[in-house]
Amino acid sequence: MSICIAPAAEQKKPDEATTKIFQRAKELREGKQYEEAETLLTKAIAAGNDHIVLHMALALNYAVQKDFKKASGSYQTVWTRTGEVNMLDSYAVSLVQLQDLERLRAIKGDLIGNFDKLKEGRLAALMIAAADGDRDLFDQAILKITVEEIRQDQQLASIIAQTAKKLAQDRLAGEGKQIQRAEQGGGGQPATRPESK
Repeated sequence: MSICIAPAAEQKKPDEATTKIFQRAKELREGKQYEEAETLLTKAIAAGNDHIVLHMALALNYAVQKDFKKASGSYQTVWTRTGEVNMLDSYAVSLVQLQDLERLRAIKGDLIGNFDKLKEGRLAALMIAAADGDRDLFDQAILKITVEEIRQDQQLASIIAQTAKKLAQDRLAGEGKQIQRAEQGGGGQPATRPESK
């Protein structure tokens, strides 16, 4: 399932009042006055100023505080309304931090379709592959990640190693069950394995 992206008409330029709110929220965030920034932005949005830049500012305000639950909601709003890949990337990262597999699975198609443009969102695809035992998704992800990226990103390297191990364990466990069923299905006689030459 992919998320529906709103038409570009929704992405109009912010008016002067919106720009002032955005700038003030940025100043508050940079001054580590996160609650004040959140209050300013949520009040403006609730009052009907639903411009996308305010949702972006709100998402960033939450992300800086590592409140990934709230950040994910704001990033999702921005992603669905704009289709900007960097917002998909940020949304996926917030879901990875929350370990929210259900919502990650909902954007799996978007992650795969934009994989070459993603940065941090690649971890999301690998996380889904590991959780679901999805060897095809893992292979697609691995083919698009360079060795240099793996060398430079310890978290990425760790997730790749963990995912590969889990997929291998799942495959071997499945093969073990097949052998066990074959042995049991042979009238109680153990199945013979072909001799190697």
